Amino acid sequence: MQSKENQLYLKNFSNTDKKRSDCYNNLNLATRNRGGVGMYLKNNIDFDIINLPVKNIESLTIKTQILHKTCFITTVYKPPNMNSKKSINSLLQQILSMNIENNVHIIMGDFHENENNIQPIIQEFF
Repeated sequence: MQSKENQLYLKNFSNTDKKRSDCYNNLNLATRNRGGVGMYLKNNIDFDIINLPVKNIESLTIKTQILHKTCFITTVYKPPNMNSKKSINSLLQQILSMNIENNVHIIMGDFHENENNIQPIIQEFF
């Protein structure tokens, strides 16, 4: 593992990312020169980046094959000061726009939800 020009280099892996500025309509967030989401994929894995029209959530989705099945993988980041309900609604719009009912979809990331709450907001949606 090495650092190369502010990007982590992992042998036999490639990085794909989406800048924060490409994720938001909100100018306060869209004009920041930092943030975003990304994932590392092994070099021998074929994948397509799925560009979705839904804004106001930092997310990156790829489509690939796992065990001969089409699989969508989404990574999400919700800043801690962002409204949880709005972020989750944007994520749900994104999921619905993919029309992937009969496929596997793995969603991972940092939702900044406090599990110590009696009922965290994210549990209302899933």
